Amino acid sequence: MKAAVGVARLFRRAADQQRLRELTFVYGAITGVTTGGAGRGTAMLFEMNALFEEYLGRLIARSLAGTKLTVSLQGGWLSV
Repeated sequence: MKAAVGVARLFRRAADQQRLRELTFVYGAITGVTTGGAGRGTAMLFEMNALFEEYLGRLIARSLAGTKLTVSLQGGWLSV
């Protein structure tokens, strides 16, 4: 996040640049250097497109409950 905030100069709108400069203060105490080494870690990754589509589909289906309208989520592309 600190790296993203640090690119304020790349934005054209002055309002966006100002907001990012203000956020730079918030992340000021965080070092900009990351370290690597022999440490081990675990990560859990999600396919964000599929997750977002599923979330929206369920949200819309819930909001249409009790109406005559239905929701069908799109399926994956099937190859022959």
